[in-house]
Amino acid sequence: QSVLAKEATALVHGKDGLTAATRISEALFSGDVDSLTEADFAQLEQDGLPCTALESGSDAMEIVHLLTTSGLAPSNRQAREFISNGAVQLNGAPISDPVAQITPQQAKFGKYFLLKRGKKQFHLLKLPS
Repeated sequence: QSVLAKEATALVHGKDGLTAATRISEALFSGDVDSLTEADFAQLEQDGLPCTALESGSDAMEIVHLLTTSGLAPSNRQAREFISNGAVQLNGAPISDPVAQITPQQAKFGKYFLLKRGKKQFHLLKLPS
C-alpha cells in the first residue's frame, strides 16, 4: 500500500510533490514541526487539513478557546482535560497549562499554528494576512 501511495503521489504531483508530501507526513507524525516550510503549511491547508481562519491578529488567545474553536475539543471542560492529560501540542511543543495564552508571535511564519490533539488529530489555525 505504501509503494502504491508513493507511486500515485509521484504520478499526480511529480517527484517534488512526492518529496514534499513525504517531508510533511514525517514532520507531522514525528512532531518535528520546525522542519516544515511556509510552503508546506500552505500545502497542508490546500490538501484539506482542517483549517480555521482566526479573526484576531494581534491579541493573545487562550489555548482552551483554540481547542474548542478548532473542534478538537467539544467543550472547555474537555479541552482542559486534554491539556492536563498531556494530549495537546501547539507547533510541536506540548501544552501543559490550561490557561496558557497564545500570541501571534508564536505563529509559524507569522500566520500559522499547528494544533495537535492526541496522536492523529491535527488542525491548522491561520492568522489574517
